[in-house]
Amino acid sequence: MPSTWDVARQSCISLHKDWEYKLWTEKPSRDFIQKEYPWFLRTYDGFTFPVQRVDALRYFLMRHYGGIYIDLDNACRTNLEPLLYYPAWLMDRGHGALSNNALGSLPNHPFWKYVTESLLQYSRNYPLPYLAASFAPGKWFLIDAWQRYHAGLSKEDDRLTRVMMDSRPGSAPWIFFTYAEGGSQSNKNHGLFLPRVSNLFTFMCCSVAVLAAAAVVVIAVGPGDWRLSKTYWTRQRCRHRHFDEIALCAGLRGQQYTVVSIWWKAHAAPTSAPR
Repeated sequence: MPSTWDVARQSCISLHKDWEYKLWTEKPSRDFIQKEYPWFLRTYDGFTFPVQRVDALRYFLMRHYGGIYIDLDNACRTNLEPLLYYPAWLMDRGHGALSNNALGSLPNHPFWKYVTESLLQYSRNYPLPYLAASFAPGKWFLIDAWQRYHAGLSKEDDRLTRVMMDSRPGSAPWIFFTYAEGGSQSNKNHGLFLPRVSNLFTFMCCSVAVLAAAAVVVIAVGPGDWRLSKTYWTRQRCRHRHFDEIALCAGLRGQQYTVVSIWWKAHAAPTSAPR
């Protein structure tokens, strides 16, 4: 484990000494899927990239155990006790896209049941590596699941919560999470992949050929995924500097994604809102 990741991990452990902590590695993760969700094991084993298995695992851990999941390259700035008040929450990195770097939930929350049971239809062979990692079952998949889940709620149903994450130096003291020194693994790959991706999407969004490009996307990812593509492009428009969500998978080394983290507590969540 890189030393910066261990420092980030210890920052969370030291702030939660009465919490149970578990570090998930490759074999226990597969054993967990095999025992608790055998219907998904074939898909789990069939993922092309290790990061896909890590992404899928975190959703099943949320469904089964609840608690708080944290990637190893994220650090804790303060105690996370106030977040136990919320039945389910996801992280928002501050530029309009959800992140699965940190997740929180009560066990068996309907959102995570919806997410895990939606994975099969997204688990297909995509033509490009970053599409494979993002759609099955990465952040684009999670964004689409968020939108579809909320679209099916009634006015009386509770909405999910977005927790902001700020990696800038000197960020506000009420921010719960930050990145470990050196940034996340996806950020480390931006220098190689993001300039090409940015130019591609700038052209696709802003040139006169955008309609033809959209048609290619429909053919590539299938009609069932067009809603996600359309929604994502509409919300992001041509701000291609925010397209770091698609530079997740290509060229990643498997050993960088063989460990993940999760915290959970056995007692009930607080009954009053945090201040």
